Amino acid sequence: MMKVVFVVALVSCTAKAKSGGDKGGSWGGGSWSKKCDEIGQWREVDLGDDGPPFRASAPAVAVGSKIYYHGGESGGLQIDGTPEIVYDDLWKLNTRTEEMSQLFPTGDVPPPTMGHSLVEYDGSLIVFGGFSNLNRDGFVTEGHTSYDRLYSLDLDSLEWRLVLPQLPWPQKRGEHGTAVVGKYMYIFGGFDFLNVTEDGTSVETGLKDELWRYDMELSEWTELAKGPAAKWSMSFTAVGNTTLHLMFGACAEGSNSEVGGDCNDNWVYDIDADEWTLLDETTGAPSGRRSSPQTGNDVDGVVYWYGGAAPAFGNFFDDFIAFDTTTNTYFELFPNFNRGPKPPFTAGATLTATTDKDDLFLFGGRAGSAAGFGLGGLWAYTPFPVYNAPEE
Repeated sequence: MMKVVFVVALVSCTAKAKSGGDKGGSWGGGSWSKKCDEIGQWREVDLGDDGPPFRASAPAVAVGSKIYYHGGESGGLQIDGTPEIVYDDLWKLNTRTEEMSQLFPTGDVPPPTMGHSLVEYDGSLIVFGGFSNLNRDGFVTEGHTSYDRLYSLDLDSLEWRLVLPQLPWPQKRGEHGTAVVGKYMYIFGGFDFLNVTEDGTSVETGLKDELWRYDMELSEWTELAKGPAAKWSMSFTAVGNTTLHLMFGACAEGSNSEVGGDCNDNWVYDIDADEWTLLDETTGAPSGRRSSPQTGNDVDGVVYWYGGAAPAFGNFFDDFIAFDTTTNTYFELFPNFNRGPKPPFTAGATLTATTDKDDLFLFGGRAGSAAGFGLGGLWAYTPFPVYNAPEE
């Protein structure tokens, strides 16, 4: 039987990677050629004056060694007292040179959007849903618009195209979860509108509990099996080609594992069977949270998160979590032995694994509170390689 374990020591890591381990196993994850002193370390990437404005709620997608970022919000009141800024720009990070550049597409350019989906298929970026802004803590008094529009961007011509709806079609939403397997984009949950009460409390309405599949070749939507109660700002990750994991998030009343409105449960969707299962037996699950950026697909069977927030307790996190999908076990990682540089307490950032799985990149986020300013830092992390032990 094959088994997967984390490598947590740097002893002879280069020699083992070259030789395939001590007993003939292999080091998974494609081309692993990092130096030992780069493994398991956070480092801040200096973008100079060429990086995008600070932001949160800006989705990202990796295409080879490039990562694309679209839209997002500045977060909170601006220095001059004006409401938050929501962006419609598109940026590309070259993870080899670690340089960012802005792209200027034409065509049916999406409006300024935050909390939306961004995926890639067959040379095109696809955007779905999101919000025009959020009237968070009363900063935006005129309300906001939620979207059900879908746009496609050809990466060669850099031309946006509005894809006209074909029924059935998901309702307007933002802060939903998105995952991709093959030619299918899956979305779950989200909400439609954020109301602010007279006492300044934010209340999400129009909560969603549906799972939808979008065929990116045929431009057709299909609603799939019901499972978890409504969630938003959750982690939704494809693991291999057969399962989707729905983890954490802000929870609707009646959720199976509610912690002050934020869940730490883990649901698995079987793509072939069209069935949901709640994982009852997991080890080391962290506290409930939302807006915790995670890798959109597993990295050799492992899903990573950084930070997040539990607004009911006023908590923002700076922990770094990994979930081994082969053993249903969570691990808290301590890069640099928790003494060196690391990203700040943050929520609403993006954590993206390059397609060749060499590095993870954490960008943006919001600091301090749900209405805090957006962040502009870019951090890189090189995971320990996963060692596939030989068959016994």
